[in-house]
Amino acid sequence: MKLSVKGILLTGVLAVSANVAMASQQTNPWLEQWYKAKFGRNTPAEEARQKAVRSQSPPQQNPALKVARPTSEQYELWYKAKFGRNSPMEEARQKAAGQP
Repeated sequence: MKLSVKGILLTGVLAVSANVAMASQQTNPWLEQWYKAKFGRNTPAEEARQKAVRSQSPPQQNPALKVARPTSEQYELWYKAKFGRNSPMEEARQKAAGQP
């Protein structure tokens, strides 16, 4: 019984220390890319960094409001990054064109 309790405690300590080590890093490019691919936005740390940079810069006088719609190429890249395969539209297009 004592052996299993010690094992559980050791495993818990290792898990907590690994999480602390990951959270304490200021910039981790791999983690940033993974988070952005998974959730479609930057990590909270990166968003806070960008907000601090924006608050230091002078405000724009007349900012042009532009709404950019994602192109089909951007959608395909996002879908492939998120799900690891082509979108159903792209698969149908490839099938119709006779591509593998």
